[in-house]
Amino acid sequence: MTDTNRITDFGGRFIEIRKALGISNATAMSKHLGIGVNAWRTYEEGGGTPSWSTLTKLADLGFSLNWILKGAGDMRADSAGRAGIPIDRELMARVTDMIARTYKDMGATISPADLGRLSIENYAEILRVAEAPEDYEAQVALAGNRLRRLLKESPPGSGKRSASAS
Repeated sequence: MTDTNRITDFGGRFIEIRKALGISNATAMSKHLGIGVNAWRTYEEGGGTPSWSTLTKLADLGFSLNWILKGAGDMRADSAGRAGIPIDRELMARVTDMIARTYKDMGATISPADLGRLSIENYAEILRVAEAPEDYEAQVALAGNRLRRLLKESPPGSGKRSASAS
C-alpha cells in the first residue's frame, strides 16, 4: 500500500483519495462527487485547480485540505485525532473567559475539566451559527446570556451550578 503521507505529486493525491474511497475509476469518482468526469481526470493527471466546492466535498468526506493541496500532514483530517482545521485560539480564549466569568459572577463553581468541555461545546456552536468571523463576538455574548439563564434556573445544590451547564 502507498504511504499517503509521502505523495508529493498533486495528481497522485487525487488517485489515492479515489482508492481510499474504494472507487475504481475516474468516472465513478466524478459521479460520487457530482462533478464532471473530465475535471476529476484532470486532477488525477496533476492539472487544473479544484473548485472550492470540490475541495469542500472532499473535506466533508474526511480528507485533509492541507494534505490535498500541499501534500503535508496526514491524508485524513481525523488522523491521530487531529481536526485538520486549526482552532481559532482567540475565539476559544474569549469563549473560555466568558464561561469562567459567568460562573464567577453567578456565584457558581466549575471544574477545569467541565470548563474545557463547556468551552468546546460553545466554541463549536458559535462556529456553526456564525455567518462570518465578525459575528463571533455577538455569538459569544449570546452564549453568555444562555449560560446565565441556565445557571439562574438551576437551584443551588442541584449539582448544575457547580458542575457544567451543558
